[in-house]
Amino acid sequence: MHISTKIYKATIGRDTTRPILQAVCLDRKNDCLVAADGFIMAIVPVRWDRPMEKETGPAGDLLIPGEAVEAAWKNGRGVLLGEKQAMAGYNPTTGGHNLYPYVEGNFPLYQQIIPQPGANLGTVNARKLRTFGNKIGDTRRGHRITHFYQIDDRSAVRVYDTYSEKWAALVWADSLEPVPGQPDPGECLTALDPKRLLQLAEAICEKGSDVRIMHNKTGNVSGSVLVKPVKEDNGAYGVIMPMHIKGG
Repeated sequence: MHISTKIYKATIGRDTTRPILQAVCLDRKNDCLVAADGFIMAIVPVRWDRPMEKETGPAGDLLIPGEAVEAAWKNGRGVLLGEKQAMAGYNPTTGGHNLYPYVEGNFPLYQQIIPQPGANLGTVNARKLRTFGNKIGDTRRGHRITHFYQIDDRSAVRVYDTYSEKWAALVWADSLEPVPGQPDPGECLTALDPKRLLQLAEAICEKGSDVRIMHNKTGNVSGSVLVKPVKEDNGAYGVIMPMHIKGG
């Protein structure tokens, strides 16, 4: 099973208090990998190296440890499913793969929270967002909220530093360049935590980190927001929960 993105970035890592969110779910029926941490969810299509591998092990969905998927991505050899274990990475002591036990299980009803595609809210180059963000505050402290606005048929982003309680900048979403004159952004469409947005971009994008933020089809952004890669149409997408709606 080929691992094409850093989908393990959407797990909660080694937080043992929520074991199901430590794992990446292999949804065999829909041929995809699913990972979530309670704020974001990544869905990436599975690429089977061998057709018969899909039938290995239990017939149901599998929860594979996130560290196994991380090892597979870093090693570039994918995950090999055994009858009771997943094999990934390389163990220099044994000269073979590292072994990770998996369990049979799934993410209950995860597809119900996926919003329907609608109008494109804005295309964000996540790498530029990271660079821009480092100039205006400490990204590790998570003090900024990214607000999306519409100005003259163009999407704009306004960054708010919640630590200093000041607006840091207004930038165009497609270029992340400062907007001359700092025009009135008007009505806030939705707001996302940039740290979570960067994390989700890495989890669903195969090449680079450009992502497209989209409205729900109904125009109601009080719930989850759909995020899709821009450069490649690989069927991957993500879901992120807004931190703030309207005003601000």
